Amino acid sequence: MRRPATFRGKVLDGGGVLRFHADMRTDRRDPADLPAPLPLHAHAEEDLRYIRTAIERAGAFTSISGWGQVAVGITALAAAAIAPLDHT
Repeated sequence: MRRPATFRGKVLDGGGVLRFHADMRTDRRDPADLPAPLPLHAHAEEDLRYIRTAIERAGAFTSISGWGQVAVGITALAAAAIAPLDHT
C-alpha cells in the first residue's frame, strides 16, 4: 500500500523556499502616499483625559461612605473573633 505523495515529508522541514507573489500583499499603497502619523503627545493627552474621567467616575460610584466602610470593618473583625468559637 502506497502512502500519498503529499505526506512524504514535513511541510516546514526547510526543504523548499516559500515565496509570495507581489500581488498578494495586503497593503498595495505607496508608503509615500500614506498620511503622516500623529505626534505621540496627541495620543498621550487623549489617553490621560480618558483615564482621569474614568477615575473621577469610579470615585463617585462608591455606594458606601467612609464611615460606612469603618462599620463594615468593625463587623468583619467581630465576626473573625467569633468564628473560632463555632464548632459546627
